[in-house]
Amino acid sequence: MENLTFLDLVILRRIDKDSTVEKFGSSINTSFFESANLLGGLKVKGLITFTQSIGGQSPMSITEKGYEFMKEGDDKAKGRVTTLDKSILNEIGAGASTVEDLRKVINIIPKDLALHLEKLFIRGLIEYEIRASKITLSLTERGFTEVGVVKKKLITDKNKENLDAMELVEDNTQNNKNNENNKNNKEKSDNNDNKKEHNNQTSLETKRLLTKLEYYLKKYLIFMAIGFIIILFVIGYILFTVLL
Repeated sequence: MENLTFLDLVILRRIDKDSTVEKFGSSINTSFFESANLLGGLKVKGLITFTQSIGGQSPMSITEKGYEFMKEGDDKAKGRVTTLDKSILNEIGAGASTVEDLRKVINIIPKDLALHLEKLFIRGLIEYEIRASKITLSLTERGFTEVGVVKKKLITDKNKENLDAMELVEDNTQNNKNNENNKNNKEKSDNNDNKKEHNNQTSLETKRLLTKLEYYLKKYLIFMAIGFIIILFVIGYILFTVLL
């Protein structure tokens, strides 16, 4: 489940018993086609299911796997604010306004980042806006207060433990400068990981397209069949008239 994202969790939270594929776009401020593409992705991941209807509405529901993901978010929100949570708040306060921006500076798997963002949202430390399948993040007043407290502590706390920690960071920085070979190896490893993630993403997009194609074929199959029958009838009528 490591490919699960914060957008997946946001969409799951907005699905209710009356939700349908055709009308869900308005719930997340996206067009019908973008919404259908996102829902197709959730179906591929096993988070939702929907019943395809010919010429009508297609109701959908959350699967057991989807509810488990939502429960993880609820459980995570009950824990204390961690160092990682504060790092996320600091980065949002510094201008990282999207999930993609955060992933550039905080290298954790999408699912873990999703759960921490859900935690910060439930605690009232961040807000988000979804539009055209993109999420924009911002700090609330409480979030700014939390970031301010962290910064003040770093400046005013003069005890030996903090000074030793700062010296340790400086030593590690110097050591990193002297270990270019290790850095190069790490960059190669990161490149390989990025290639694997790109391949996984390509596979997921292919599955989304197939799911979307299957949906439209089933929805409009009857109209295509009727059209084909009419065309055959017209051709037969013309041939019959010419032969007479």
